[in-house]
Amino acid sequence: MILSQGPGLTFCFVAIVRNIKGKLETAIDEKTAQLLGVTGVFLIALGLITAAAGTFQPLEDPPLTPTPTPLLTPIPTPKPTEIPPSTTTNIIDSMESTIVWYTYKDDKDSSMNRKLIPGRTDNGIEISYNLKEWGWGLISKEIDPKILSEYEGIRFYYKGSGEPNTIELKLIYEDTTTFGVEWHGATVADDWVSVEVLYSDFYCWWPANNCLRYGNELDLEKVRKIEFAISNKPNDGDLYGSGWVIIDDVQGIRPTI
Repeated sequence: MILSQGPGLTFCFVAIVRNIKGKLETAIDEKTAQLLGVTGVFLIALGLITAAAGTFQPLEDPPLTPTPTPLLTPIPTPKPTEIPPSTTTNIIDSMESTIVWYTYKDDKDSSMNRKLIPGRTDNGIEISYNLKEWGWGLISKEIDPKILSEYEGIRFYYKGSGEPNTIELKLIYEDTTTFGVEWHGATVADDWVSVEVLYSDFYCWWPANNCLRYGNELDLEKVRKIEFAISNKPNDGDLYGSGWVIIDDVQGIRPTI
């Protein structure tokens, strides 16, 4: 950018020109001196014109063309993958372990074993038995009644083979009061069978005095154990002998809306 000029620059310029003119006049001929004189006069005149017109105006920088700001293309926020509701949220026991299940049997020399094997989903618990007449064997587990109170009944799956005998599902109080449901001759099933029973279907079996005291009505808050039993009841068509039953996916039946 060119800075503004004042009258002082003009006078300085004139003095310089005159000094140069004087020195040159002694070294060159008269004709050349006259030419320089004319040039000096011209320059002086130019300086006076400039002074009269005022100071030089600063040269303006060329206007800057602003760089357009690039528009940001919005990136859509990815939506989380929707996971379907779990079908196992109502599980009471997945039957994936035998540790919490204990075995009991009669005193009639019946045999009873339980082990973990491939089940309906993942693993299941196999109950193998060899029952004497009127014999029985069962698996038992302690349970928090709060788990049962979320539902209106119990569902489980099973399959089995061997001599047909009775399957029992029992809920037991701390004072041994026993409520149960039974299915005679049901142990033989080539394919998985789904069994559903509402709490209202449980009947008090014994002791008789306790059943009378509780009015034969199941109180879930008093339940402390859940049991699955295989029993032989000849009067109901069972045949004592050996066989096996796999039980898997013990679930709660949710209340209907």
